[in-house]
Amino acid sequence: MNMSGKWTGQYIYGEGYAETDIGKSVTFYLEITANGIQFEGIFTDDETKDIFKEPGVLSGFVENNFISFSKWYPCYWEIDEVGERKFYEDEASHEICYEGVLIDDHFEGEWEIPSRFVDANGPYTVINGKGSWSMQKD
Repeated sequence: MNMSGKWTGQYIYGEGYAETDIGKSVTFYLEITANGIQFEGIFTDDETKDIFKEPGVLSGFVENNFISFSKWYPCYWEIDEVGERKFYEDEASHEICYEGVLIDDHFEGEWEIPSRFVDANGPYTVINGKGSWSMQKD
């Protein structure tokens, strides 16, 4: 599949969020340039489009019917335990990891926000939030 072009999708909040956010759907928009199986691009979404002056960036790959990509917002932001959005303009964005499969004319899958740490026992990962997503080419 040629990934280059404009895509529209949605992500849905799942585990790790306030009850008021679980199940909430947010529309996102991607502009992708592909080079073989690799691709990169920019994105915006309806939740943050009025907050950030610049789009976020993404990169990933698609092989056969499997897709994997990561997104980074212009800065770090989070949803706290009571569902409030907090933005930290001086901190780098967290990585949001998407994986999914091609089904007919669209992709769908799961996303998660991993945080990686190292302690006396070695490296470990904590998942700070996750959910589902889908998208199709415009």
